[in-house]
Amino acid sequence: MKTTPNSTEPLPAWLEEWEQYQDELLALDEELQNAAAEAPKAGLRLLPSAQPAKSASTATAVHAGEVRVLSPLPVSGAQDLRPVLVIRSAQNPGRWLCAPFSPLSEPAHDGEWLTPLGAADPRLAVLCLWDSVEIEESLLSRARVAAKLDAATLTGEALAVWSAWHQGTPLPASLQNSIGPRVVRLIDPRRDYEAQLAGALEPWAEMRSYSLQKATRPATYSAAADDTLALAASPSGPQSLGHTYGLGESGLRLVIQLTSPLEAKLTVQDTSGQPSQGLEGGSLIFADGSQLVFAGVEARVPLARLGLGFAVADAGGVLLSLRD
Repeated sequence: MKTTPNSTEPLPAWLEEWEQYQDELLALDEELQNAAAEAPKAGLRLLPSAQPAKSASTATAVHAGEVRVLSPLPVSGAQDLRPVLVIRSAQNPGRWLCAPFSPLSEPAHDGEWLTPLGAADPRLAVLCLWDSVEIEESLLSRARVAAKLDAATLTGEALAVWSAWHQGTPLPASLQNSIGPRVVRLIDPRRDYEAQLAGALEPWAEMRSYSLQKATRPATYSAAADDTLALAASPSGPQSLGHTYGLGESGLRLVIQLTSPLEAKLTVQDTSGQPSQGLEGGSLIFADGSQLVFAGVEARVPLARLGLGFAVADAGGVLLSLRD
């Protein structure tokens, strides 16, 4: 890749890759639509047996320069494993500044950096420093370390590009060939590129908004033991949200409503459709073993947890079957 400090036109190699990428996305979308048309219309799936929540011993200390692979959050739309570079600790305690990698192998503009990691893994060729976010340390500590960037390169190159983009600091002349050309024109395919890719890490960054209470009773159960237990909303099904379940023989109903792209509201109702406190003291049990204790008539739940599956227990700890 060769650029000049005054260049403002997209790199020919980048433009070719971008057009190919768009064609691939279009083909994939058509394939998914065809598959959805042929698939059964059921909007529910059985939740597999819950696994115990990961203990602290499975986590590893987070360090700047690590490439960590975040797990998918299907219901939020983050369906793929996402590698990120841990840039530095953030001002907010317990959080780290991270940046995602581009799906292309050439930097789009001066907010993207051509990394040395691409020689070993093409998926890590270009880092989108313009799209950096802060992510919880607890989430990063359980993500697999896939590669590492040495301290000198992190500080002298990655952080230099980040600072130049976000803070306007001068960029060393030696890095001009490691970034893309500036974007100046209003009509530029790189603006479409930014619009499509912006916020790549937001689903993981948003996880800071939620904390789940731990219940005192055991948090393990098995859906395989009774196929009427632990029905979960399917991310792709027509009933994935806005769905109503009957709660066993209690006469209560659980209504799921989408309140944002990342959150749902669960409301308990009686047989007449009125809000009910009949589940007070009960809990939602999630696939990772964590629990959210019900207080009042409703609960707000992150879709990232809800979409992986859940069960409902009454105040006595008895699991209630979820019935349409």
